[in-house]
Amino acid sequence: MITLSNGRKINYMTASGAMGFRGRGWLWEWPLMAAGLIDLSLFDAISLRTITVEPRYHPTSNHSWWKPWTWMPGSPWACWRTIEDGIINKIGLYNPGLEHWCDWIGPSLCDSPVPLIASIQGTKDECAHLAKTVSMYDVIGIEVNGSCPNATHGVSEADEMVQCTIAAKNNTHLPVIYKASVAQDYMTIARELRGVAEAITFNSVPYKMVFPDNKSPLEKIGKPKGVGGGVSGKAAQKLNWEAQAKLSQ
Repeated sequence: MITLSNGRKINYMTASGAMGFRGRGWLWEWPLMAAGLIDLSLFDAISLRTITVEPRYHPTSNHSWWKPWTWMPGSPWACWRTIEDGIINKIGLYNPGLEHWCDWIGPSLCDSPVPLIASIQGTKDECAHLAKTVSMYDVIGIEVNGSCPNATHGVSEADEMVQCTIAAKNNTHLPVIYKASVAQDYMTIARELRGVAEAITFNSVPYKMVFPDNKSPLEKIGKPKGVGGGVSGKAAQKLNWEAQAKLSQ
């Protein structure tokens, strides 16, 4: 159990994006929710899908509603696959941008039955602007996503990620969470964020770290080329749980 500075207690939280931009699930999840196969009441908080200042809907997006072959189960061009003990995805950070979020998504968050956490990503200045803006809506915290496995964040950018998180903290009254990756120098980042981030979450794990001897089926799908996607589920637990143990110690 984690208790944030605003008194919110979190034991179970969904991964950012699992329940969409509003925290109500994606269209294909609604029948599962209606049937009781997805029960959001089991969660203490829902982390919303990550947003950026500028929209990331564009013709080359790895995942687009107007290109159903990029997300339909079983499609050879889909940007996700089920694997043994998990899933790999190369969805990326597509989102409608902050302006659209403020106009159409933010005002509807007050109707959520489960507390919500906003997830943001950007440069230092962008994170400051994002944090200040989303803090005006009905969320209980802000997660700074500094570790998308389908982007290029890595060990060399540890200081940049720290500065982005500090900028977010300086522009919100809400608790801030940092979303790390085992591919980063997460120990250094954690030390630098003492007194800034109140919790650290771990992202999905880059494919090559989980399966160093195998070639990902997603390497040639979408952009950037050569990136195998992020692994989640039991297949990623060994690396993520080892990292969490180190941080705890």
